[in-house]
This record gives sequence, structure tokens and C-alpha cells, in this order.
Amino acid sequence: MGNQHFKMQVNQPWPLVLGLDIGAHSIKYLLLRQKGTGMKVDRFGKYNLDSADLEVGEKVQKIMEWLFKKGRELALAKTVIGIAGSDIVIKRESFPSLAKKELDQTVFFSVQKEMGEAAEAPFVHDFIQLGPDPKNADNMFHLMMGVMEERVDATIGPVVAQGIIPAKVSPTVVALGNLSRFIPDAEKRNIGILDIGVQSSTLAFMQQGKVDFYREIAVGGDDFTRAITGTIFHEGNAIQFSTEEANDFKVRYGYPLGFSEDMQYKGAPLSEVGALMRPVLERLISEIQRSIGFYKDKARGEEIEGLYLIGGGARLAHLTDVLTDKVGVQVQLLPYPKQLGVNGNSEQRKIFRQKFLEQATCLALAMESDYAGNLLPALYKKMNQMASVRKVLKYCVVAAVAFLSVMTFNSQNKIRDLKSSIARMEKRINRTQNTAHLFSALLNQKTMLEGRIQNLKSRGAQKEDIIQMLRLVSHSVPSKLTLLYLEYGIERVEGNEEQRTETTKDGEAPAAKPWILRLRGTSPKPANDVGIYLAQLFVELEKSGYFSRVELVKDFYSDDDEEYYFELLGTLEKSGEKRSG
Repeated sequence: MGNQHFKMQVNQPWPLVLGLDIGAHSIKYLLLRQKGTGMKVDRFGKYNLDSADLEVGEKVQKIMEWLFKKGRELALAKTVIGIAGSDIVIKRESFPSLAKKELDQTVFFSVQKEMGEAAEAPFVHDFIQLGPDPKNADNMFHLMMGVMEERVDATIGPVVAQGIIPAKVSPTVVALGNLSRFIPDAEKRNIGILDIGVQSSTLAFMQQGKVDFYREIAVGGDDFTRAITGTIFHEGNAIQFSTEEANDFKVRYGYPLGFSEDMQYKGAPLSEVGALMRPVLERLISEIQRSIGFYKDKARGEEIEGLYLIGGGARLAHLTDVLTDKVGVQVQLLPYPKQLGVNGNSEQRKIFRQKFLEQATCLALAMESDYAGNLLPALYKKMNQMASVRKVLKYCVVAAVAFLSVMTFNSQNKIRDLKSSIARMEKRINRTQNTAHLFSALLNQKTMLEGRIQNLKSRGAQKEDIIQMLRLVSHSVPSKLTLLYLEYGIERVEGNEEQRTETTKDGEAPAAKPWILRLRGTSPKPANDVGIYLAQLFVELEKSGYFSRVELVKDFYSDDDEEYYFELLGTLEKSGEKRSG
């Protein structure tokens, strides 16, 4: 089967998402609420990892521990973690129409080839379907991606240690495509996004809002800071610039060449300070020009119609004007989205506006609403699936109990109504003349109504039994076991209809078939003591008093699934009624 049924879909936004950008020098986070087209930033922040007391890994661990204890809503949100670096394979490819399994295998081998010798170790891969290939009607464009599994484990480890399984690990450069929503006509133009980080920058070219090509550039905001930090000599005076003063200069004056007239900062002319940044700026310009040239000539042959800056380094004053002049493409800061709200007071909103460019990457991660392009290892994906199944089962049990409670309430109301009708019938019989046919008709109607009452009582008792069974099971299943199947009712008897309906030697109907409760469950990647938890469930069912017999029908371990499966069967006393005493 071809992938004509494997279509692109417009995904609904996840209502609450935590975007985490864990870098070498800082951790940034942003909690985003989405409903329809509306977005609101609930929380955001940044933590520096520069510390003389702790190793980077230890500090990340402590920050994650503190962060998830700080607010319960962070633990309830879907967590999307960004992963970046030149070791990540991201490539756009055109593949023919394939079934999903075959397509996944094709992507696997393509990523393996791109990774070269590194692919000898386990790696994670995935893809995003982009759309039809205009040059080949039978093909579809896919954005394939891959990275070493060890690298992903190291990135998400501090989060998993807090009991949080991420919903998605996304290449940061791929998530940047979400920011296209804030750029006018981005879906109709070829645009670029330049993320200027602390030590390096990422340049991504987008087509129809999806990343088409990217490059890592070894120039970052710290290069500009270091260029003007230290001692500057002017007219025989030694002027000392600290790191804080250098950062202040970048935001206030930026790259001032051509924009200042005899202005000074701490006694140093702006032109002389700016001249110290020229080599860094020229390296950045050269890398951007080379990337645009390669993309145009070798990759897609498309012109870049706009370049948008994000990241802390984008706050360098006058940078957009200089780049526009030198690169030949209109360069501007990523516009602040009008539809984005910020929770808190006016001061909080003001702070976020100031930090918007620095938080843009986290915002892009928090805007993810699709599991495609997920580099989360298979083990964690399976854990998320099992958690979802357990959640659904929990809601099903609650819904079933609520439904049966309503049905029982309705049955009681019907019983009361029928009893009232019988009382009126009896009064009518007493008042009516002793006419044989009228008396007989009323008596028959009374008998029929009493039969209906008995039937409703029986149904009500069964519903009460079902409620009790559901409550018993929900309280008895240990947390280490996952319930997959529950059956309650009369046990099915194998054989033909004659065997099932035959009478006894005395001509009487056979004894009622026993009522049973059948449970099936599993334990993924079970511990050595999983048998203890199964025994615990076995004992809880036996001592409940509902069953004349509880037996283990079967249990086995599946090497393929790495799961332990079991099935229990309990035979109920007296057709589902709890035994007295």
C-alpha cells in the first residue's frame, strides 16, 4: 500500500507545553498555554551554568530538580526538549510512495549513510512529511533526521531523573520553523532565521515554514563581548572594560561604526571600541554570504527574501542595518507576535518583551504540536504509550462506575413508579365490582408489573456487582502491573447449542452457569520481583470474599516486547453475589 493514505494533517495545538533549551552555558525554559490561535506564556526563565563549584552536569541536575519542584503545572505539561549541534543529521529528501514501515526503513538507511562511521553505535531517527515533490508527481518530500542515542540520553537524563518523561525531543533548528507564524507571508517566501547564541550561531533557511537547509556558524555573542573586554588605550589613557560593561555597550551602542559622531563611552571613542568588533562581524558576514551562496547554487537554487535574527546576540545594536548592507538581504529582528499573551503583571510582560529574542528558541519548542520528527528513544516512547493506556483505563473505570450509578438510580425510580401503579391497581380492585373477567384482567396486570419489578431489581443487583468488581480491581492492581483487559459475566461454554441447553435426568434445567471475572495485564521491562506483585493481586482477589476460586490461567515473558503478560480468572460465589459472612 502506498502512502496515499499517509497524509499531512493540520495538528491541533497541545494545550500546555514546556519548552526546554538545555545548552552548554545556560538552561532556558518557557511554559506555553495554547487554545486555538491564542497563546499565553505562563512562565519563563533562564539559568546560567557557569559555576566554579559544580560540574555542568551536576548543576543541570540541580536546576531540573528545583524547576520541577517549583511549580506542579510544569510536571503536568507536555515537555519538549531541544537538541542542537553539528552531529545531528537533518536532510530533505524525495522518496517514492511507500507504506509507512517501508518509509521508516528507507529513512533509517539514509540517516545511517549520512552519519557514516558514527552509525555503528545505536542512533535515533525519524522524519517529517513535507509534501509533494513538484518535479516528480509520484514522490513526496520528507525531512529526515537522526542523532546518536547516547547523545539524546545525556540531554534528557536530568529531566527523566525527576520522573518526567519528555513527550518529544526535537532538533532545535527544526522547531524554529514554528516561528514562521510570526513572519508575514512566511509560507509564500524563502526566509532565513539566524539564531545568534553565546558561542555559536545557527543559520536556517525555511521554505513554506519548514527548515530546508541549515548551517552551524562558529561566531557567537561572546565573541563580540571578548573583543571589547579588557584595556583600551586612548590618548595615553588606559580604559578598562569589564564583561558587564562590554555587554552594556553592545546593547546600548552595538556596532557603532557609521552610526556615531564623536561619542564616547567611559572616555573611549565609540568608533575605536566598534573597530575592535570589526573582525568578528566580518567573520559572521562572510559565513552568512557563503551559506546563502551554497543554498542558491547547490541546494535549491532559491533566493532568500528575508533574514530574521533571534538569540541574545541579536540585541547588538545596529547589527540588522550592517547585515542588510553587506549581505544584500533585508535583515530584521524577529517581530514580537501580537497574538502572544504573558501571564502576570505589566512588569512581567515588559521583562518578557526584553527577553523575547533570547527566549524565541524555547517558544519555538513549546509551540510543537505533533509527534512527527521525534528523536525520543523507543524505550521512552513506549513508556509514554503505556502511561496513556493506563490513563485511558482509569478514565474508563471512572466513567463506567458513573454510568452504572446513573442506571441504578434510574432503575430505582422506575421501581418506585411501578410500586405506585400497583398500589393504585389494588385500590381499584377493592373498589371494583366482583366481575370475574375484570378482576382477572387487573390481577394479571398486577402480576406482570410485579414481574417487571423483580426484573429491574435483578438488573440493579447486577449493576451493583459490576460497580463492586470495578472498585475492587481499581484498588487491587499494584502500580507495577498494568491492566489491559477486564471481563465480567457468565462464563462462555464451549460446544454446540444442544450441549449448552440439555436438561438433567429428572427433566429439570441445569444449574446456573458460573459468573467469572477475567483480568489480563502486563508489566513492561519487569523487575525480578514482578511475581511478588502478581501474588499480591492474587491474594487481594482471594481475600475479597467475592470468589469461590481464583486461578492463574497463564503467564509468560515476551522477549520481542520485553514485557511480562498474565491472565487471572476468578469464579464468583452464587452467580456474582458476595458470599455472606
